[in-house]
Amino acid sequence: MRQRSRHSLLPLAALGAAVLALLWVAVAPIAAWAADYRCTEVDLVAQVQTDGSVSVVDQRIFEFDGAERETLKWLYEGFPEDAALVVERVRMAPANAEGAVDGEWVDLSEATFQLPWRSGGGPESDAWAYDRFQHRLYAFVGHLPSRVVFEVAYRVEGAVVAYDDAADFQWLYVPRDYAVALDNVTAEVVLPLAADDTVRAEDNVYAWGHGPADGSVSIALDGSITFTDPEVEPTQFAEARVLFPVDWLTNLSDEARLANQGNPQYSWTPRYEAEWVDRDTYRTIIRLRLIIGLLGLAAVVLVGALLVYRRWGRERPPAFTDDYGDEVPDARLAPAVMGRLWRWNHESPDDVVATVLDMVRRGALTVRRDDDGRPAALVLLPDLGARTTSPAEAEAVLDGATLRLLRTLAAGAEELSVGAAAAFARSHPSEFLQAEQAWQLSLTALVEPYCFFDRGSRRAQRVVLLAAALVTLLAIVSFFALGWLPALLALAAAGATAVLGNYTMRRSVEGNNIVARAKALRNWLRDGDVRAEIDRPELVIYAYLFGVSEYGEEVGSTVSGQPVAAGILVPATMAATLAYLAPRLSRTLGDALRAAHHRAEVS
Repeated sequence: MRQRSRHSLLPLAALGAAVLALLWVAVAPIAAWAADYRCTEVDLVAQVQTDGSVSVVDQRIFEFDGAERETLKWLYEGFPEDAALVVERVRMAPANAEGAVDGEWVDLSEATFQLPWRSGGGPESDAWAYDRFQHRLYAFVGHLPSRVVFEVAYRVEGAVVAYDDAADFQWLYVPRDYAVALDNVTAEVVLPLAADDTVRAEDNVYAWGHGPADGSVSIALDGSITFTDPEVEPTQFAEARVLFPVDWLTNLSDEARLANQGNPQYSWTPRYEAEWVDRDTYRTIIRLRLIIGLLGLAAVVLVGALLVYRRWGRERPPAFTDDYGDEVPDARLAPAVMGRLWRWNHESPDDVVATVLDMVRRGALTVRRDDDGRPAALVLLPDLGARTTSPAEAEAVLDGATLRLLRTLAAGAEELSVGAAAAFARSHPSEFLQAEQAWQLSLTALVEPYCFFDRGSRRAQRVVLLAAALVTLLAIVSFFALGWLPALLALAAAGATAVLGNYTMRRSVEGNNIVARAKALRNWLRDGDVRAEIDRPELVIYAYLFGVSEYGEEVGSTVSGQPVAAGILVPATMAATLAYLAPRLSRTLGDALRAAHHRAEVS
């Protein structure tokens, strides 16, 4: 049965994977960013005192995944600069499925905060510690049940700012950068309602909430204001602002009362908040437009890449349609040129190895054997033409480039040990990489005149890849400006576009016919009965290029007489010699490239 071309299957498979990634990103949270616990409910009550201080009781329900020990953090930010926060109590208790306390409260002891605890660690026993410089409360606890309610009671002196006519309480009850999202957040502010006064919403009491768009604010007649948020993500915040009569602060100190005299608030703050809402709405609209523009551009680029692939990415049907064949694809081509055609003109050290094997086959290089008769080194002849079988001019150019590369590796010696390349690459990385790149440039110059790759598809490929790079750049910028979700959606579209662009280039009619013959040879080397053709050195080279190790192993089993030692076979024919050299040259050249790149990066 004829196999479908990988060139037609791989882009579709990659595109399908990209589409799945788009769907996953659209519906799944980024679990990798989350801790191994959840916060399912937050209840905060802030009682404003008549002296301008605020007493807060903070209860949160956590669900744990069975970790042996956890470090929980509370963030307390946004209070006035001269405010002072004092933690009065931290305790915990088991909670049932409804969130009610199901057991006894356990008070945590206070520990003196140590700076290294910011990055991990903590006291050996259960305790809490407050970092006064970063305004963070840490709870170090272990052996927790699956659901626990934590309660933190604290007092903030100077939390309310007094003006001529009003008192202003601003409370960032959920700052940014929590480890997990906070679900079902309720924050209640209880005002010190004067006995002879009443609450008149948007007259003497104002309340504004800043944060998630689905949050809500309600003012009750008893002087309590409730702020609710179904969910606050780690990248979001939730803030309350309450304005009420300053006369309700009956025990306010003279210093606090006079600190902001001459600044009436009832006439100015509502207008500011209305403008803030208008600005926030405007920013939200602009953000949505930018997101729509980014995703629209990504979609247009992706659709354009699909159309370009449909026009240029499909291979033309070859004239050669046999599934199997035992002939060299094109005798005119050097094996390295065939390697580039096979690999869509991508560079590979395999082409260097294939050229060395071909030079050995033609006599342009000779092999010195060790005392056991195994190939040990390549002898670098001073005159190529004296031993070659009349190579074509282009082939002679590639032979010359190969000989220069080998002489570089041999460091001027007359022969190159089969395993010596890596040692030279470690000691002279830049020189080796330059020589290898010069060889690849020589091969590129040899491949170009054949015009194996459709020029129109090559231009289309550059355009598609450039568009993918542009969308990728915009996605990176949008990560910081618009958030992770549109950035990842655009990045997924850019990835799919890049995959399509990579497969947009197609071969010429001649190149496609040669590749069809190459695939037939590959199939024959892999699946056919090769024992009758065991002594064809040129097939060893193509088996190496096509990654068919079975043929090389079959050829390599040809020996002369008995093994000279346990596990040592002596190659007796040219084909067996090439089969012996191929994996060893490949390994030493690969090691050399890795060593050179590593040394070049380190230096």
